[in-house]
Amino acid sequence: MRSVRPPRPQALIAVVKRQWRGKAWWQEAGTAALLFGLLLLIALGLQKLWLETPWQHTSSVGDRWSGWLQQWASAAFVAIALLLPLSGVTLGAYAQPAAVETADFKASLLTGLTPFELLMGRLFAQLRLPLLCWLCSLLFWSYLQRAFHPLPDVHMLAIFKAHVALLSTLFLFASIGCLAAGKASPGRSITRSLIVGYLLFFLLITDLFVFNPVLNTLQNPTDFFVALLFMNPVVAVTTPIKFDLLRTQWVYDHTSAPDYPFQYPSWLHQGLVFFGITLLLLLIAQKRCAKAYFS
Repeated sequence: MRSVRPPRPQALIAVVKRQWRGKAWWQEAGTAALLFGLLLLIALGLQKLWLETPWQHTSSVGDRWSGWLQQWASAAFVAIALLLPLSGVTLGAYAQPAAVETADFKASLLTGLTPFELLMGRLFAQLRLPLLCWLCSLLFWSYLQRAFHPLPDVHMLAIFKAHVALLSTLFLFASIGCLAAGKASPGRSITRSLIVGYLLFFLLITDLFVFNPVLNTLQNPTDFFVALLFMNPVVAVTTPIKFDLLRTQWVYDHTSAPDYPFQYPSWLHQGLVFFGITLLLLLIAQKRCAKAYFS
């Protein structure tokens, strides 16, 4: 019964502290800030290749600045919605104990910690850099929205909503990586985890393109179309900031989806479903872990 009881906060904190032993918090924070700065540079490239429009070169300086800032902010949210879940897959795989950690893991189980508490604590510890990047993003865009208002008609609360949705996608794909890395015997399979996690992620972000031929054959594809949007992690992050992802020029040119009447799904519903799936996957992962280490 102890392997299925709810995780105790003090147990999770103890596991996280053990995993963080020997690491300086200021180094971790500095690394996260540098990674977030790199992400903003990636957003500049994404903006240039994907969102920049010809009118910006002929409009007034004020219009060019406001348009450029809005596109940069939109591109930054798309970039972090792509990169953070991918990092979650990779680091989630390392939440599973390696074969060389078998003795330590079994010793931790004998202290009264459950497999669920150990996996959850190890997962939080592995995700420290993505979580710090997430915090940098929340603080940065909250300040920028307050000071320069780069996203028109978007309230400060919408920035927080987008980051809650982002957090749900991070934990979702981290739990996928964790589950896929588990084995029936002690140890982990990083390669299998990366293959499963990355393939699933790319399938979900490109689902409208993959299933576009199916959309064209349906008489009323709206329900199927909305279901595809619902499971798209990028849509979950960009909906709160009112970024019309499907009507960007490149997406509009490569899929017939924007031709159908639709509404973007609620970010709250998406976040709740993603957090629920995360919990389910971690419960399955801990059951497999219990079989591997208690047998």
